[in-house]
Amino acid sequence: DDDDDDDDDDEDNWNDDGFIIHCSQNYERCRDYPGEDLEATPEDASQRVREREVGGGEDCGHQLQQQGGADRTPEISRTRPIECSLPSSSSCQALDLSNLTGSAVKTPCYSIFRGASDRKTVHIIRHGESVYNAIDRYSRSLEDPFVFDAPLTDLGRQQAKALRDKLSAKLGGAAEGEVLWVTSPLTRCIQTMLTAYGQVFRKELNGGGAPSSLPAIKVCSHMAEHLATTGDVGRPRSLLVKDFPKMREALDDLEERWWWQPSKNDAISMKFDSREPKKNLQKRVGLFRQWVLRQPHRVIVAFGHSTFWKEFSGSTERLRNCEV
Repeated sequence: DDDDDDDDDDEDNWNDDGFIIHCSQNYERCRDYPGEDLEATPEDASQRVREREVGGGEDCGHQLQQQGGADRTPEISRTRPIECSLPSSSSCQALDLSNLTGSAVKTPCYSIFRGASDRKTVHIIRHGESVYNAIDRYSRSLEDPFVFDAPLTDLGRQQAKALRDKLSAKLGGAAEGEVLWVTSPLTRCIQTMLTAYGQVFRKELNGGGAPSSLPAIKVCSHMAEHLATTGDVGRPRSLLVKDFPKMREALDDLEERWWWQPSKNDAISMKFDSREPKKNLQKRVGLFRQWVLRQPHRVIVAFGHSTFWKEFSGSTERLRNCEV
């Protein structure tokens, strides 16, 4: 299956998402021993505890017994949030770590350290049923169906249309200019995104609303499915522009041959000779996280694939077709 591949290669997990965390070293003790200064680093506090343990001997143990055996190790609390320096570029490219300097824009990295107005919401959606999905689901053969860059089936298009109410409800509170729609460059995802977009913004697209209120659309190659079958082999940007002329601007930043090992995997010549390593998928997931953080939009509606979203979310379950 182009999306239901459950490859668990025996490789080390790729843990480098490119996040550079700058942590304040100013700390304040919540409870402390009397007569000590109020500012200390974790190293200072640990050293003082060790000194007490070594120098206090029996007296130290006696003091603890008198205090009811309570652990008096000083508690350390951060006085500033962890910050993550990020460039302001919005292009779907790898993060240049050399640009991460003190003058870069600083944004708290995790939601518990971010103000509510700075947090991003990412709605992740799997594409509708593809031709590859349908053949693989109903066939008794274990062979690859040999369907390259599979399009949606009629059922898949109906599933995409049915996203209207759910997405409208989720986006109802978003202000104009706050929402970005983004999709994988594989055909089934582009079709799902365009169908859902047309349903959610039917009024505006038919002239009943201001065109300026329509959300921006982007294509991000980092989101492509783990290339493990013929259905995951992409097609050149020029062919995608021809098939989806309304997406021309969104496809401008996409490389002509953007998928894994295009010299060995080619949909035009129907060639599939190189399976993408799991570690490379994990690397792309990290690059997508970086890309999301660099976008100025607060809400992102992302159309992708089951294996990619499983890796992205850390879930043990896979999304069903058009599940949000």
